[in-house]
Amino acid sequence: MKKNTFLLILFCTVNLCAQTPVNLYKGTWSTVNPNKATLICNSTVSNRIYRIINGTMSADNAFDDYTIIVDGIELPRRFMEGGGVVVEGKRVELRQNGVSTVSIGVWEIIQKQAVEAIASTWAAKPELNKELLVADLKTAQEFQFSVNSESIGCKQNFIEVAVDGNTVKDNDGRPVNFAASSSFLGEGKRITIKVSGQCSANNSFVSGSLLLRKIE
Repeated sequence: MKKNTFLLILFCTVNLCAQTPVNLYKGTWSTVNPNKATLICNSTVSNRIYRIINGTMSADNAFDDYTIIVDGIELPRRFMEGGGVVVEGKRVELRQNGVSTVSIGVWEIIQKQAVEAIASTWAAKPELNKELLVADLKTAQEFQFSVNSESIGCKQNFIEVAVDGNTVKDNDGRPVNFAASSSFLGEGKRITIKVSGQCSANNSFVSGSLLLRKIE
């Protein structure tokens, strides 16, 4: 029964993605403890203009703000919780400054036509702590890697991504933890993940999607 539930969820996810047009150049981001940093894009193609918006509003008076790092250079000013920013570059990293344990938002490439994508799914059991294959392509392609908004029965996960054998790291050289509701735009041929953490039941797992450009 537990395995059937797991397969049903994956089947529904694939069907939903197949029926609903998805924009390769639009995604979500989130930050969690301990590093409170995430990657928006890590591309080798030409510069793009990204609109990054925060959707978190604190219930108290302690507002967070966010540092943006573009192509390895920290921008001299920050943007505030509940606001947004527009930046241009190939690699864009976001770092949360403040006391909140989690922060969420959306990102999108603007001044370019939307690119319809097709989706594949991935899933992992964190307690196994295994390296898993997400994609193995003959030629490098743009992709969007994403983590679902909820991990069934799992908490305190650390999701590490490697592209062509290189672990995705932040500007300080630490592996980026892609939290629930996070995604990033990248380019490569081979994509692997390693998920560690704790789950409350045998049928608990972490899942997400990989988007590739749809070609007619």
